[in-house]
Amino acid sequence: IYTSGIERYICKIETNFKIGDEEKFIRGSGFFCNIKEKKIKVFMTNNHVCNQEFLDNAKKINYSIEENFMKKDYELNLEKKRYKFTDEELDFTVIEVLKEDKITNFLEIDEFINCKDYVNEKIVILQYPKSQNLKISDGIIKAKKDNKIVYDVGTEGGSSGSPLILLNNLKIIGLHQGGTYSKGEKNKNNKINIGIPLNLIINKIDYIKEDNSWSFKKFFNIFSSEKEMKKDKNEAKSEIKNEIKGIKDCFPKSEKIEIIDNEFTESEKRRCKKNGFILVGQNGSGKTTLLNVLFGKEVGKVGSDESTITKKPRIYYYKLNNRNYISLIDTPGVEEGN
Repeated sequence: IYTSGIERYICKIETNFKIGDEEKFIRGSGFFCNIKEKKIKVFMTNNHVCNQEFLDNAKKINYSIEENFMKKDYELNLEKKRYKFTDEELDFTVIEVLKEDKITNFLEIDEFINCKDYVNEKIVILQYPKSQNLKISDGIIKAKKDNKIVYDVGTEGGSSGSPLILLNNLKIIGLHQGGTYSKGEKNKNNKINIGIPLNLIINKIDYIKEDNSWSFKKFFNIFSSEKEMKKDKNEAKSEIKNEIKGIKDCFPKSEKIEIIDNEFTESEKRRCKKNGFILVGQNGSGKTTLLNVLFGKEVGKVGSDESTITKKPRIYYYKLNNRNYISLIDTPGVEEGN
């Protein structure tokens, strides 16, 4: 376990916050994980560790991580705009991790969480019992019932919020909630532990993170979905014809298109033109700037002086991953009102 460096994904929570003049203190365990289904990376723990009262009033979370057997202290600023969600019923809290948090270690979720019960699978829990040093406990999943995972892994107070980790691949399947006694008697022989299946938590999270960063690949994918192209085909054709007619009316009929990139073969150019797009807008609206952003380099000069103004159409060819071909035509600015 230690040679994998997985201890850097788990943290001890010891933080305080104020409600009016009253100061409150919380402690427990937590971890960082990547929820690919929601396109979000989060800090996760229990609701009974960090509840709605905490999220509404706390300015930060103080936490520590054991790295190379040395404790290192960190904090997560809650005053920054980020997604936060807590649920008392399933007893979980998630807080979005932002790029500026500079957190790089995230547990991955097992790909079978929606179809396996994991009974008899070996698991480990990395935890900070009683807010002491990191402890590793292992055991077996005994049952999955009533939306809970039941297991015989040893835990103590302060372990709440730890991840349930499969021993065979070090991926997570659940969130540790706490211990109870199977026969009602407080006997260590009757003690069992329960956790929440991670798929139930993911289904309850009401958020999918949008990636607003520009990339040529995403731009290309907007137009390359075969399913979308087949949808309402006749209606789409009619709309495209009207758009093309409107664009043509904006430019002189004899305008010749300047070819920018001659490194493409004629065959590649024909493939590019099958996925061709035209950028239209007023002078100074940023058409050439957009091209430079999409291509990731300066393919056209931009600026405020006369020499940088696009005076005639230019066609640019692009090849993505040696499979997807596209052409883009940068056009002179249309007059206001066209």
